[in-house]
Amino acid sequence: MIAAVVLCGLAMYLTADLRQDQGFLEKMLREVAAPFSNLIHSVRTASTGFVEGMRSRQELQQENERLRQENAELKRQLAFMERYVRENEFLRGALELPLVEQPATLAAEVIARVPEEWWSQITINRGSRANVQPGNPVIDRYGRVVGKVWSTTWHTAQVVLCVDPKLTVGGRIQRTGGLVLVEGGHPEKPQGLKVKPLDRHMDIEEGDVVLTSGYSRLFPSDLPLCQITSVVLDEYNMPILGFAEPLADLERLDLVYVLAWEVEAEQ
Repeated sequence: MIAAVVLCGLAMYLTADLRQDQGFLEKMLREVAAPFSNLIHSVRTASTGFVEGMRSRQELQQENERLRQENAELKRQLAFMERYVRENEFLRGALELPLVEQPATLAAEVIARVPEEWWSQITINRGSRANVQPGNPVIDRYGRVVGKVWSTTWHTAQVVLCVDPKLTVGGRIQRTGGLVLVEGGHPEKPQGLKVKPLDRHMDIEEGDVVLTSGYSRLFPSDLPLCQITSVVLDEYNMPILGFAEPLADLERLDLVYVLAWEVEAEQ
């Protein structure tokens, strides 16, 4: 061991002096010391890399912690903004102010929902006193279809949701303009819809958005209704039925808007 240290020291001494006229002994010493010099270099490199790796890991941990704190702060700010928007909407509803984007609307709060009919109907706090009538369309704050008014009292109204089998809405595929009928009664999901093409050769794909067509006279045209999740094909590879999910979040409804839409007497 001592000899190895001496040889390494000698090798370091010899390599420190850059001379071209090296003797045989010097060359032999350099050859003998070379493996030890490589070993020392490898150990030094490995230790340096380890230290740098530890430093990089600490820096990454610090950066992750900084990003985590920033993410938490952004979430907190977003929660405040959502709360302010919600409070504004409830205040508008309490004052019976219409939705700004659509003057012919009336804000209404959801005040009752029966668990066994969760995907069928809701009760809102606006009724005939506020000129709410059976057949009036009901949308969410983004203008997406929720359902329609089924019956009213002086201060309340019962709204049947668009996923209820009692409700059929005329729609059109936004991508192609093809006409479809949209109705509740999904075989597996109570919050799902069935989409029936009116043309056997219609182009329907998963992901297609369906808007109200206006032809059924139940809803104004071009309201966002649902999105296709799957398509059933016949033996000729033509779509015969589509399944969809409503674009409105029907599970967590607390505030909706009633449209002042003239309903045909026959409906």
